[in-house]
Amino acid sequence: MNIKTFQTYVLWMFYSLGSLLICFWLAWQLSAQVNFLYPVWYSVLEINQTIEQTMPKHLYKKEFIAIDSNEHHRLFAEIVTSLQNSGEGLDEISFYSSSGKQLGQLLTENEIVHLRDVAGLLDILGWFCVATFIFCLVVLGAIIIFCIAMPVLKKLLVSVFSLITVAVVLIILLGAKKFFSWLHAVVFPDNHQWFFYYEDSLMSTLMKAPYLFASISIQLLLLGICLWLVHLILVRKFGRFRTV
Repeated sequence: MNIKTFQTYVLWMFYSLGSLLICFWLAWQLSAQVNFLYPVWYSVLEINQTIEQTMPKHLYKKEFIAIDSNEHHRLFAEIVTSLQNSGEGLDEISFYSSSGKQLGQLLTENEIVHLRDVAGLLDILGWFCVATFIFCLVVLGAIIIFCIAMPVLKKLLVSVFSLITVAVVLIILLGAKKFFSWLHAVVFPDNHQWFFYYEDSLMSTLMKAPYLFASISIQLLLLGICLWLVHLILVRKFGRFRTV
């Protein structure tokens, strides 16, 4: 491989990784519009059974056991809506009986603080993705202006998926639980609680953490990769690039 070919691969690698990040963000936004398919995961993960088993041990708000699955779905949707709006309305989320009687507030103060931290992080990632989108446009513009060839799609995919595989293997070797804890410790303020036991948290029970998070992560990963592949095919088709 000569220097020119190497430079071509590096340039396209930067573009590919940037566009992959944007596709993951787009996957998040699309999934948020359907509440991350919570009703589907609710059934698959048997969250209703988790709620029934946990609530007798719950230290407070035992009235939660009286609400049905439709109310569970609505509450999760309310949390998603708040997260998508910088955390607004989190302290107003309440749960109701089938007759419409208000039974209590869903979130504790610590949970509200944590979810606002999450919403703030999403806002930052949103702006970062905007900057990445502009970067990708600049790179793609340079590629078009200087008539830089596009690597064969198979080679490009192998390169990017190799990086993803290495990252996943490292996480597995380090321990997914340890990595999850480390990531939270780095991202969120030291004095802000981010781990909640089922017996103390309606939120954790409603989400069957961390199982729901793992399921949604796989959903986002698959959707993001599919969007990215379609995008690369379209770029190749309409850009009419030479291949190397």
